[in-house]
Amino acid sequence: MSRLSEAMAARGGRAEARIRDGIGRYGIATAEPVLGVPMAEIQDVGKALGPDHALAEALWETGIYDARLVAPFARD
Repeated sequence: MSRLSEAMAARGGRAEARIRDGIGRYGIATAEPVLGVPMAEIQDVGKALGPDHALAEALWETGIYDARLVAPFARD
């Protein structure tokens, strides 16, 4: 399994509909797909991934809002 697949699986399993449906309350309007992963979970996944510039770029290029939130944690 690639690091990108591993990261996506870790985030996707933690998605919550209430988070996805409620991001508009915080002024977040995005045309990107949103999974609805809570920020605490995004931080946990990002820290567990460790520094990996190629992974950060791959996460960003997915175009998924939640993946883009994880990307800065994976930069080196």
